Amino acid sequence: FQVKIVMNTSTLISSGKLTLSGRDIRFLNENGDPLSFWIDPDSFNSTNSEIWVKVDEMLASTTTSIYMFYGNTLVSSLSNGDDTFELFDDFNSLTIDNTKWGNTGASVISLQSGQITLTTDASTTPYPSSMLYSNNYSFDSEINPMIIESDVIQVENGYAYLGIEDASGNGWGVGVD
Repeated sequence: FQVKIVMNTSTLISSGKLTLSGRDIRFLNENGDPLSFWIDPDSFNSTNSEIWVKVDEMLASTTTSIYMFYGNTLVSSLSNGDDTFELFDDFNSLTIDNTKWGNTGASVISLQSGQITLTTDASTTPYPSSMLYSNNYSFDSEINPMIIESDVIQVENGYAYLGIEDASGNGWGVGVD
């Protein structure tokens, strides 16, 4: 179960209590066991920094405590999206991770600076289309609620859709054109 923490890291950084990269941040559960976490680099060093922490469990009508530690400048970062989320990709490599993603349609996929671009050949008729989909991941939202997050930067001459479907095409999503 992932928990989103929004906090002011800029004050901690400017006062010298937290490293500029956040590499010294650590989270522990009530038993002192380390918890996986991911720092959103686009929001870090701001008044609204987002850090996602994977907690062991959060039961209804109970209190679950987690502890954040920082200030040790000698440690390396443990921020890791793959360890924190069921499916994670920040698209910061030069190629698509084929263990996570598949592609169908007449498109060229390019990655740069954490952004993925799908370029479709408009001459394919009647409808040029492309789809990037998750490989080998299945989710049961009845048991495990999920959050899907994506930023659509630009859509030109087309339609962007983010959603979840089962093998029969049933599901939900949001589109941008």
